[in-house]
Amino acid sequence: MNIEIISDVVCPWCYVGKRQIEAALALYAQQNPGADKPRVTWKPFQLNPQLPAEGMSRQDYVTQKFGASAARMSTRA
Repeated sequence: MNIEIISDVVCPWCYVGKRQIEAALALYAQQNPGADKPRVTWKPFQLNPQLPAEGMSRQDYVTQKFGASAARMSTRA
């Protein structure tokens, strides 16, 4: 069995998916002790390739991506 995973290492949802595939592979190994271990290939994906290498503030990022009104909503307590 071959599994290809395309993921961005800074994405929190990708991390959730990583944990899920690890749990699924552990369960598979437990339920199929004689089976070959699945081969997992990780491939990179960059969610925001336009982000400057030096980064930017969260507020500036949200404003640029979603507009000023969305940026104001993210700062509400």
